[in-house]
Amino acid sequence: MEFNLKTKFKPELLLLFSFVLSLLFTLPTLALPKAIILLRHAEKPEDSNDPNLSPRGWERARALPRIFTENIELKKLGPPDFLYGAGQEKVTSSVRSIQTLQFVGEIFKLDVHQNYKRDSYMSLIHDINTNTLFDEKIIVICWQHEILTDFLNGFGIPQIIRYPKKIFDRIWLITYDNTVSENKATFKDMPQLLLTGDSSQ
Repeated sequence: MEFNLKTKFKPELLLLFSFVLSLLFTLPTLALPKAIILLRHAEKPEDSNDPNLSPRGWERARALPRIFTENIELKKLGPPDFLYGAGQEKVTSSVRSIQTLQFVGEIFKLDVHQNYKRDSYMSLIHDINTNTLFDEKIIVICWQHEILTDFLNGFGIPQIIRYPKKIFDRIWLITYDNTVSENKATFKDMPQLLLTGDSSQ
């Protein structure tokens, strides 16, 4: 069959063609990160109105860069490429997740991105999942512990795993097998092993 300017199409075929074109231009591109590292912010003070880290929290923050050279799994992956902390909803909101990543940023010469507010985490999940800027990158996200399960689910780990309320020393690592069509995600829960009293396993 030859097509020219005089060729006529049935209306239903034109509608189908338009629908297919719209799908092609609206489907998101899936990003393929190398790994996503989820951290809870470091220890907080007894005063619930204090938005900063406690002295032990600052001690953990200063030690945190060591996980990239001392943890076997992270050492194999390499240094981080992006750092994200929960941005303040208001001036009195917690800055602990940003403070926790401060020294990691200084050591690896990275900005701690804080443009996503605490409760806007779904936007961060969407952007990482669909922006090819994150292909083969290592992304560190530090947030409040209640939300870390939602991050796990949003990045391909379907299990409901709760971060313990009184624990601050875990590394939640998500890695991806980009050699398979479904881009399979794998989860590991590891100790930081940074301070006296930290979990040993």
